[in-house]
Amino acid sequence: MIKRLKDFKVEGRKARPIIPVLSMQFVNDESTKRIATYTTKHIIQKHKDELNNLAYK
Repeated sequence: MIKRLKDFKVEGRKARPIIPVLSMQFVNDESTKRIATYTTKHIIQKHKDELNNLAYK
């Protein structure tokens, strides 16, 4: 039997702060390239095991 969301009880829930989202215009320059490279590297490192499992299925 699959559990549904309503089957779980929430105890000790942590309040998370609301962070405003800033819009950003990307153009074809060096600073945009640095931001994209930095973000991509961090995402890959964070999900490296999952990506390897998918690649070598």
